[in-house]
Amino acid sequence: MKKITKQFLFTSLSILSLTVISCNNDDATGKSTLEVVKGITGSVSLNPGLLSTQTVEEPKNFRDSKLNETLSYSYVVTIDKPQTVDIHVTVVQVSGSATEGSDFKFDNDLLIPAFETSVTGTITILSDETVEGDEDLTLQIGTASTSNATLVPTTVSFKIKNFLSPDLEFTFGYNQPLEIYGAPAGLTLYNISAGPTNPYDMDYYIFDESLNILDFNEAASAAEPEKLLVSDLATLPDGSANPAYLADGTYYIFYSLYTDATLSVIEDFTPIDVPTTVDYIRRGGIAAGTFVQEADFVPTTKSGPGASDFVLSFKKLNGIYSLMGSDPTLAPFASGRFVDVKNKVKSAIANAKMHHRN
Repeated sequence: MKKITKQFLFTSLSILSLTVISCNNDDATGKSTLEVVKGITGSVSLNPGLLSTQTVEEPKNFRDSKLNETLSYSYVVTIDKPQTVDIHVTVVQVSGSATEGSDFKFDNDLLIPAFETSVTGTITILSDETVEGDEDLTLQIGTASTSNATLVPTTVSFKIKNFLSPDLEFTFGYNQPLEIYGAPAGLTLYNISAGPTNPYDMDYYIFDESLNILDFNEAASAAEPEKLLVSDLATLPDGSANPAYLADGTYYIFYSLYTDATLSVIEDFTPIDVPTTVDYIRRGGIAAGTFVQEADFVPTTKSGPGASDFVLSFKKLNGIYSLMGSDPTLAPFASGRFVDVKNKVKSAIANAKMHHRN
């Protein structure tokens, strides 16, 4: 995981050189010549939104690409007289902890075409999933004066702050290899079926701390693996209510075996465990990791449709998520109550399937 402390990122755009090359082009008669204009002066102007010094946040980087943002800035390099040849403007990073390509990108070779007087350069701040601190960037525009052009140096600086997603993302995997006599090699739970559809299929549901099932059905589909997103953001950027929003509290995720396809009619194979692996990430806040379902709650390939049990729990408080297993101090898992819990969960899931299964 990257360090949480961010450093200052100074952006300096530097035109190391305005290279002007004189050339002689003869026409068919051998009498015409192009002359390079002398004493060219160059300048840099920052377009609105770009300052010499600024602090910005990484663009928002949601799982749903429709909600992602972009953050770009531009500037213009201008010469006071047109030239008869192309002028190349080099822009370089001279310092800073930000990394080109992952934290930002920029135009490092600008071209003012012959007979034109300006070119526009861009700087784009990028977003990533990394938990990191502030970073700095320094680009520099303009150092040198050539025999035909002079440019006064200009600097631009950025401090880039880490984007913290309000979303906690889960991916539930349950694929396992199957060794069944007479079955083709490489058979797994994801590809066994009774036909072109109806594979072995697990669903996942969220319950609150009172064991009321929530109307979150994203992970109760035919997808393999299943995905689920919960959010601390009550309202989406477009102003609409966020269906993934969760209030502060403790939550439990249970699996339910929707179908086991042909496994229910195949007797000649040894049952195997089917633990759920939960990949999780909160972009900018919780580094990507994997939680494996605890052995006490793992089904087997003989469990049959309708089987359900605990996978994991998590807390959400003041925008902070904490992932947990079956901590015995949590009420639903207190001694003597777990049988009642499982019966309540199974009944709630069965009801949800009748109304929401897609």
